[in-house]
Amino acid sequence: MSSVGWRDLLKYRSVTMEGAEGEIPRYLIDNLIETLSQGTPANLRFLLVPTNSLTANEWCPDLGFHGLPSQVQVTHDVDPALRGSLLSSLFNGTDEWWETPDNALLSAVSAGVDVAFSVGCAFKISAGAATNQHLISKWDDQTPNVEWRLMLSDAEFPVFMLMDDNVALSQRGRNYTTAITINRWNIIIATYDGRAGLTAEEGINIYLYDAVNLWQGAVDDANSNGAGDYVNMEDTAQPVMIGAADIVAGPNPGEWINAEIVLPFMTLGDLSNTRSYSASGGVITEITYAEHAAAIMRRMLALP
Repeated sequence: MSSVGWRDLLKYRSVTMEGAEGEIPRYLIDNLIETLSQGTPANLRFLLVPTNSLTANEWCPDLGFHGLPSQVQVTHDVDPALRGSLLSSLFNGTDEWWETPDNALLSAVSAGVDVAFSVGCAFKISAGAATNQHLISKWDDQTPNVEWRLMLSDAEFPVFMLMDDNVALSQRGRNYTTAITINRWNIIIATYDGRAGLTAEEGINIYLYDAVNLWQGAVDDANSNGAGDYVNMEDTAQPVMIGAADIVAGPNPGEWINAEIVLPFMTLGDLSNTRSYSASGGVITEITYAEHAAAIMRRMLALP
């Protein structure tokens, strides 16, 4: 993955952007890496940590796999800024996106078979749209090179979809039952257990936290969608994109997102798995890795 080990990353406790600095306590970094990776840090990659000093494909000391920007970051309408302890990027919904060049670690396929993986981020959408808006995607209908996408539908419902690029129009996915609220911070984590085949959507969960309604849990099992004879995802050459999809064609205007996005990640492993911990009074409690990760991200972002 890199010559820089994950424990080395823990030494870097600050995120600096043009003189502004915010401290990330080491214990939060340690906890987030351990939770998102479920104890195997090599499975985890952070997808967007914008800096001017590094080039694409380098691991940044401040926690992530460096994205290739659609524009030099200082030409974005709004420069990245600190949100809590993390850098936040604002995408204008018309011509701004980031992409991380393709890498074997970014496809949830092994020997032609689906494997468990999860993706997520914190975001605040600034405006709705009449078409899909993508948060994180490995998806390009124009080529086609399609694997998976985490997006908002035209009604602002969170959606997580898988595509079998070897079978025309073959996909499986889930959509959340409630639209997200405009101009409110959300943490979204989508998980897939890797079961593959025609029932793949039964292995998908979408977890959502917002700063008012707090933790909303997993999407209802009844809200699934799909078509065709899905078998497995294919390992394509499509980059992972933040803030858009369908890059070959422009991307298409309907695929952009007008939102602030923080800490997008992909990890191999199903974060809907539960873990036990000892709460106050010695009570043993079980929560999902997704819920635990959202709690840590809330602290990092200084959310309620």
